[in-house]
Amino acid sequence: KIKPTPTATASAKASPTPTASVATTEPATTFSSGTGVEVKLTATNGSSWLFVSDKGGTTLYSGRATQGQTFIFSSTEIVNLRIGNAGAVKLTVNGKEVPALGGDGEVVNVSYGVNS
Repeated sequence: KIKPTPTATASAKASPTPTASVATTEPATTFSSGTGVEVKLTATNGSSWLFVSDKGGTTLYSGRATQGQTFIFSSTEIVNLRIGNAGAVKLTVNGKEVPALGGDGEVVNVSYGVNS
């Protein structure tokens, strides 16, 4: 009866693996100052840092995006993004996928409006 106990422990240790997979597909974190334009950013190829603001200069987010994280930014008129390591992220603007913004390590400034 002592031998099955380690087997049960081993299968208990195996269960965190699916939990780790779930963590990489965590729900999107949303930052909004209105509706009209929506930018979805996913860190797909590594980590990046972000500074996101609206037309009035209100900061929606300033910080890191680690691989697997998804953010949704929305504003009434414009979403301004400063992205470090632009090669690590994918963007969708108002439901349309945006071509790659830049390469690994590249810092990019972009703005998207209601008609983007």
